Amino acid sequence: MCLLGILAVLFPNVCSRFFVSRRQERQAHSQAFHGTASTLLGHHPQCSGYSGHVFTLGRKVFCATCSGLFLGAVLALVGVSLFFFGGWEKAQNGVAAVVVGVVGVALGLVQSPLPVLQGRSAVRLFTSVFFVVGAFLILLGVEELAHNVSLDFFVVALSVFWLVTRISFSNWDHERICFRCSSESCGFKRELWKKDF
Repeated sequence: MCLLGILAVLFPNVCSRFFVSRRQERQAHSQAFHGTASTLLGHHPQCSGYSGHVFTLGRKVFCATCSGLFLGAVLALVGVSLFFFGGWEKAQNGVAAVVVGVVGVALGLVQSPLPVLQGRSAVRLFTSVFFVVGAFLILLGVEELAHNVSLDFFVVALSVFWLVTRISFSNWDHERICFRCSSESCGFKRELWKKDF
């Protein structure tokens, strides 16, 4: 699952063919109308409303959430390798892993709906990393406590559900930003209103 997530971050166009709804396709198509510039910051429109969603390294612009999910997946893969090949399971406390994991997943899920967690790209990056690592820690803790493969698969299925929920919250947040925008010349916003209402 982590490898698929890493591939989705590295090749977002291929991933979006499987997960993007028609409505989101229309939004992506209409991004070229946003303001006077047709460039995107990461995969966000070039707009001050999205400034907390991106960060720059050198001259490159990156999506903070996608970068965090990528880093979290890399860390989870390292954890999986240590768990299976490094004997890490002998040193773990299952209850503590589940508790820390639940905190990580919860922060990742509420990051978009809660304005207090939205302002800075560093917060988005951190909550996204913690979200993926949290899901891994829950799986690790459940395995330590139950040693049940069926329960492990259930936690993996829950992780997929949490990720889809996280993506839905992010899409909702993007729509909210555009609907609050006061720009009269924003073609992206006009296109959203025209298609949805």
